[in-house]
Amino acid sequence: MKINKKSIIISSIVAGIIFVIIPLLLKIYFIIMFPETTLKAQVNTLLKKYLNNAVKFEGIHIDFLGNIHIEKCNISATSDFNDNISLIASNNVIIKLDFFKALKNQIVINSFKFADNTILFNKKYINNYKKTYNNILVLKKKQKYKSLLNNGNISVVFTNSVIVYSDKLNEKKIKVFLKNVDGKIEIKQNDLFYKVDGKIKSHISKFISDGNFRIDGIINQNHNVKIKINDFDVSYLNDILKKYFQFEHTMYGALSI
Repeated sequence: MKINKKSIIISSIVAGIIFVIIPLLLKIYFIIMFPETTLKAQVNTLLKKYLNNAVKFEGIHIDFLGNIHIEKCNISATSDFNDNISLIASNNVIIKLDFFKALKNQIVINSFKFADNTILFNKKYINNYKKTYNNILVLKKKQKYKSLLNNGNISVVFTNSVIVYSDKLNEKKIKVFLKNVDGKIEIKQNDLFYKVDGKIKSHISKFISDGNFRIDGIINQNHNVKIKINDFDVSYLNDILKKYFQFEHTMYGALSI
């Protein structure tokens, strides 16, 4: 069989043009349909109105697939930044939209992806975290949000995260560090699935390495959860036990459950 080199060259050029031109045209189209000022306003409204959390970021743009990219994103633990406390500080956030809906200038969210994050849980704001968590659950239940969240189905993914729990006991500040944390929250139909895994940074116990953990759960009419922890540094518990249980001894070592 004789191969026509000229046809191959022409086909390659045409294919190359298609792979370059189509994404470029889509990019231009989405920039026109969703200008930066509009995207900023819509993202702020999404988090402020629906979750009651303030948000600020350094940059935002939309790619040729209709996905929104946010750089250096900070989501407050409260409805403002008066205390300068972030619940989530993320280097990169991707809001994945329904491509065909985006072509019609409609924002329908399939998922959020947060990459390279610092997540802070401060006991002072524990009620705010509960409100944010409840607001996420409520989003699914309210009919008016279903068009925004793909009929109420959505996933939130975290990758390469550091999680810090901070609690001030007397004059001491207790911090528990989790690192290399990946997690996913997925809402489908009437169920919420979640899974989180990562490493637990060792504290003051000697001669033990970082521990690790994994949590899997489902929330529907009931709440079922599986927790696995290896080599948790029990010295994290000393100040908590002394304050709340008048425990006078000091513990060191690792615990697995």
